[in-house]
Amino acid sequence: MAYVIGIDGGGTKTQGILCDDLGKQKYSYTGGPTNHEFLPAEEVQKNMREVLENLLLRAQLSEDEISFVHIGIAGCDSLQDEKRLTEIFLPVFGRIPYKIENDVWIAMACVPSVSWGGVAVCGTEFNFALQDPEGRRHTLRALRYEQGNLPATKMLIREALHYGFRSEEHTGPKTRLETRIPELCSVKDIEGVLSRMQEEPEKVYENGKIAKEIFLLAREGDKVCQDILISFGNSMGEIMGNFIRYTLSDAKRPLVRSTLDAGCPDGYTLPDANTGMDQQELPIVLSGSMFVKAASLLHLDAMTLALRKYVPDFQLIQNRAVPAEGACVKALQQSARHRD
Repeated sequence: MAYVIGIDGGGTKTQGILCDDLGKQKYSYTGGPTNHEFLPAEEVQKNMREVLENLLLRAQLSEDEISFVHIGIAGCDSLQDEKRLTEIFLPVFGRIPYKIENDVWIAMACVPSVSWGGVAVCGTEFNFALQDPEGRRHTLRALRYEQGNLPATKMLIREALHYGFRSEEHTGPKTRLETRIPELCSVKDIEGVLSRMQEEPEKVYENGKIAKEIFLLAREGDKVCQDILISFGNSMGEIMGNFIRYTLSDAKRPLVRSTLDAGCPDGYTLPDANTGMDQQELPIVLSGSMFVKAASLLHLDAMTLALRKYVPDFQLIQNRAVPAEGACVKALQQSARHRD
């Protein structure tokens, strides 16, 4: 029996799932992050090797018994990224065939009924991509805020700090962030947060608990946190809506990476490219903790309203499966092609 591995690599962790050739999950392992935009290549390589070796150890398998590994990884936003990551992982996988792509596509693969449409991922980062009715993939650059993207967690932390400090200094509306942020940073008060920002900035600017607190306080009625989420959701909707309108219109194709997808399931017939998006409901898969686990859905409501201005007919589909499961689906498809 042959086996495949699906891997979801992100900015906080990397999860791998080992399946048999019938798609039955055998073992799972979660290791450290593998986003090369924030980590040195040596650490990315080490963390990926840890995932592979632990899966093989638990299954009592050798590398020769793995027919394919499919990796969806955050930060794989360009052909240059694919080339760099392929080089980084070559010593890890050796003779095992493997493929690397952006993690948005393994999120879409978790929903078998969706073979074209949009896919948005929002967790540590925000990203959006679209597979058009012709089967071509269009992806955002998905870089930093200054380069047009929304660094979800860091952006929310920044907003929380801004309004928390203004609340304490009486230059803005009052918010419970004023007292909650110091607690989450393990300091006494806002002055302590200021000192921590100067001495150990990573313990503030990368403190994901602050971002989660915005959702909790918004649910409890904190207007500042509600407004932060509404603004965030509106920005996501604008980005998605403009991208969809431009990509699916008769206008010139956008200047983004566009590749023909070879992964459509057998027997699936792509919709007529001339149908037009105004005449057909566009499926959009939502994946990531901020879409499926958030304590408040105000950002999702705001995103939906903003998106409706650009795309009259769409269907939002929440993916509650583990993205690594989608990577396994892709690995099984690739393994079958290799055998053929």
